[in-house]
Amino acid sequence: MAIGTARKSDITGAVSSVTAEKIKSVPVNDFRQALQGRAAGVDVNYGNRRPGEGASVLIRGRRSFKASNDPLYVIDGIPTSNAQLGDINPTDIESMEILKDASATAIYGSRAANGVVLIQTKRGKAGKTSVTYDGYVGVNEIANRIDFEDGAEYAEQKREAYRNNNKSIINLHIQILFMIILMRMGFSSRIRIYGNLYRWVMSGKMKQKQL
Repeated sequence: MAIGTARKSDITGAVSSVTAEKIKSVPVNDFRQALQGRAAGVDVNYGNRRPGEGASVLIRGRRSFKASNDPLYVIDGIPTSNAQLGDINPTDIESMEILKDASATAIYGSRAANGVVLIQTKRGKAGKTSVTYDGYVGVNEIANRIDFEDGAEYAEQKREAYRNNNKSIINLHIQILFMIILMRMGFSSRIRIYGNLYRWVMSGKMKQKQL
């Protein structure tokens, strides 16, 4: 079994742990962001930082220049596609274990060549029904915002460039000032309900990252 209980002193492989308390201490929209600086040998990259783009995780560096370097994610014992990771509510995670060495391939085979991230989600708790809510609001801003042309100025500049290059002047599409959209306020809301009957839990989240 890949998921179980053992003392850390009895484990021979390289394993790092991130608990729910560590995840809760930092308001993140993507649970992979919570690994940054909390697990040795784990690097979290954000690509070109396009709005809504998820983070990528490298365990002990890059192993291939062409093939994928993403680790295998196993949620409650089930291997999961990377495309679904953005839907995971970080506050639903009880703990994360990162397997870094060859012991991971002995359990999961070649899929674990880049390491494994084991995710255990929270369960219902005994006792009275309880409701928890987390809400965060933030905004991105740049120090020196560039003064963009408006639509009319941009169209006139393009027409002049076309005339200088002996090209036909055509009607151009409307330009949208994406910088204004990218820098507007974003928010994240999460709610969880725990019940004592059969120890059930219900959770949901909503987030808006600028766009």
